[in-house]
Amino acid sequence: MLPDGPSEMEQLDVLATELGEAGRIARIATAQRGRPDPVFNVRLRAELLASFGSIAPVSLEPAAANLVEPLAPEPLALEPLALELVAPELVAPEALPELRMSEQPGILAAASAEPGPGPAVAPAPFELLEDRGHAGSEPTRLRPSVTWRIPTRAMPSRWVGVGLAACLALAAFLAGSGVLWPTRPPARTDDAVAATLVRGQDATPLLAGAELSQGDEIRVAAGGRAYLTLGSSYVRLDGGADVRLDSVDPSNLQIAQLAGRVYHRVQLPDGGMYRVVTGDVTWRAKGTAFDIDRESNSSGERVVALALQHDVAVSAPGYYGAVPQGSSATFVLSATGAAGGEPTVSAIPAGFLSGPWLLANAQLDSRLGLPLGELANVQEATPSPT
Repeated sequence: MLPDGPSEMEQLDVLATELGEAGRIARIATAQRGRPDPVFNVRLRAELLASFGSIAPVSLEPAAANLVEPLAPEPLALEPLALELVAPELVAPEALPELRMSEQPGILAAASAEPGPGPAVAPAPFELLEDRGHAGSEPTRLRPSVTWRIPTRAMPSRWVGVGLAACLALAAFLAGSGVLWPTRPPARTDDAVAATLVRGQDATPLLAGAELSQGDEIRVAAGGRAYLTLGSSYVRLDGGADVRLDSVDPSNLQIAQLAGRVYHRVQLPDGGMYRVVTGDVTWRAKGTAFDIDRESNSSGERVVALALQHDVAVSAPGYYGAVPQGSSATFVLSATGAAGGEPTVSAIPAGFLSGPWLLANAQLDSRLGLPLGELANVQEATPSPT
């Protein structure tokens, strides 16, 4: 027995027809939505032209208006859409395009395997990570890659030679000018304690490192000391000594010993002379170590000289001789400084060399690498203080 109403297939066919008609109407409306009304276009153009004074306004006649009536859109014949489902194609990782960085920052360009006629593209700062597993693996991703490139510039070999020559010239200039190694004055004070420098009418404390000049007088108080360097020779003043520098020429030194005890270590260039004047007695040496002590007494003065290393030549009015190494010579001077006859020459007493003053000078000469002469045995027998 047949059903009274339409069947389900018929209802589906009607519904499909209605849906197709509704879709066609929607497509027509969408296509016409972007098109302006022709009448509106004509009126807008007339109003724009009328806004200019030199252009006569255009009036539309009814007949002309009828010419631009909107035309009814013709129905579009649309073919039914044919949809085709295509299975996704698996692309091998080797077929993926190589990503490169374009000339504009922030843009990645896919470069073909074959070079094109265009400009070369710089390598992209990204590496393409490929998953060479099965088709169900995770999608391909990019990993940043940074390559550091430090620009280097080779210096021509000729400039290296020029630089070395400039460095040598600068070093020679600095060495000659004394900037790097200051030149020490030939006559100077190495050490001073309770000593006074008298220069002309001025008396100032004698300081270590002070430069000395011809005519300077050095006075040492009791308990003080002063160590001087004159060229390559050394003059060491004990407490109470007083000397005047009559000549500071390194090859022709002359010292007036006015009072006290002074140790003289003489080193001269070839042909040089070293003289010490005590009153009218002159002591001469060329490469010698000797000690002179000038003491005052009630009747005048007494001068005792010790020849410690090499001989010492001595001269006085009416006398000329030499004091051998290891001997002492004693002169008696009047109140005016005149020698009262020939000196008394004798061997230095054994215990006299081990006194603190001579021992201290022996230690200083030993540190300087100078020959000790008669003080060698004393220096070896006495340990150096720590």
